[in-house]
Amino acid sequence: MIENFERLRTGVNSIYKSVRRIQQNEMTALGLSCKHVLPFYFLMMNREGLTAAELCTLCNVDKAGISRVLSEMKEMGYVAIEKTSERRAYRSKVLLTGAGEQTAEMIRERILRATMEGGQTVSEEEREIFYRVLGIIGANLERAAEQTNE
Repeated sequence: MIENFERLRTGVNSIYKSVRRIQQNEMTALGLSCKHVLPFYFLMMNREGLTAAELCTLCNVDKAGISRVLSEMKEMGYVAIEKTSERRAYRSKVLLTGAGEQTAEMIRERILRATMEGGQTVSEEEREIFYRVLGIIGANLERAAEQTNE
């Protein structure tokens, strides 16, 4: 069983490093950085827009981090922040602009290509099992981590 710890740790680490390297190379080619990938992705998947608070949760990034990324994306013309009667911009909807949608589509294509390359010798059945088991392991480890905080 202890060998499984080593296999899990090295496997996850290897995947993370490769994904990070691909993100850096692909985002640099678009004049962006890795921190822009998930906000673009989630805004593309939610065309009606998301609040900064929702992006924090989805991207697993703190409020200050999302605020900085959204400011950069707004300066670059990729997002617009809906005006609301609320004073807090944190609760305003963030939407992709036309330029943001075009860039998001380029990011989507790169994500799809990397995903296809990563799983090119894996059957659909193996892929489904892998993601199901990965989700279970992730949830179990998250519970274990919470218990260590108690």
